[in-house]
Amino acid sequence: MSMVPRIAVIGTGRFGQQHLHAYRARNVDIVGVADRDGPRAASIAARFGIGYSTDDGYRLIDELRPDGVSIATDTDSHVPLANYAVGRGIRVLLEKPVAGSSADLDRFVPAAHQLVLPGHVLRFEPVHQELRRVVASGAIGRVIGISASRDRAAWHSQAYSDGHIALLTCVHDIDLAGWLSGGRAVTVTAQTRTSFENRAGGPVLVFGHVSADDGSVWSIRSAWLLPDESSSDVIEVYGSAGTATLRANVAEISLSWPTPTEQVLVVAATEATGLSDEIDHFISLVNGEPVDPVITLADADHAVRIAEAMMTSARSGGAIIDFNSREGPHA
Repeated sequence: MSMVPRIAVIGTGRFGQQHLHAYRARNVDIVGVADRDGPRAASIAARFGIGYSTDDGYRLIDELRPDGVSIATDTDSHVPLANYAVGRGIRVLLEKPVAGSSADLDRFVPAAHQLVLPGHVLRFEPVHQELRRVVASGAIGRVIGISASRDRAAWHSQAYSDGHIALLTCVHDIDLAGWLSGGRAVTVTAQTRTSFENRAGGPVLVFGHVSADDGSVWSIRSAWLLPDESSSDVIEVYGSAGTATLRANVAEISLSWPTPTEQVLVVAATEATGLSDEIDHFISLVNGEPVDPVITLADADHAVRIAEAMMTSARSGGAIIDFNSREGPHA
């Protein structure tokens, strides 16, 4: 594509606005925004100097026919909106989770696998990519286990009351575990807990366990219990010859590993470029440039199915879900 790509954003909440900020810093023409809250769409359009807004994402696609579109809406609308855009030959950057269930995943049209880029931003984050490079180099030997925790502020349970912590938060680490190890789930089990202050609400704590086909085991944990804007992420990759550890909080991201003496990489959180690099990658795809794949829809599909299996297991008190059986997520 020789002309400046025409980009639109559907969903103008927190993530949609982050996409708009990233696009505005690049050589693209932001042609329109959509949000089911029409006044908010109009307000965001005015703030970013965009000439088109609507309360209907399908209307935006039909009337503007952009070259690419970011979809940052509620999860339930991801698949139908993405399919609608793909059916018109439009490339899609689809925020995670790409779908809310295996039933939704099965509704993706075949062309989505060529035209949809899942928005798993951590695969684009340089420190996470360095962790993968370290693991792939054999510096810690063969991967035998991964432990990942992702803790967020308590307000998440109110802001995302219609979503499940396994699907909204754990899905990051589920995907990273598969990306780092190269394994695919065989069995899944999980347990959740609700808040003592709000027993009627959804779970605010989840512990999950995955056994993978490469022999590795994954421990996946998340909690929505921290104060204010706090966050804490820890990924430990256990190899047969050592361990690599990535830690992230609101201030910095750090990575340590032995090669053979301990190496340490520290990056300020303000220098994290995951979303910017993801947007650059998407624009390259829209422009038809040859780029190496970072994540596929099949990868994102696998992560959602594992999260769903964790939810199923937790509802039954921690039952072991056979991921490959007819009764499992692929049924």
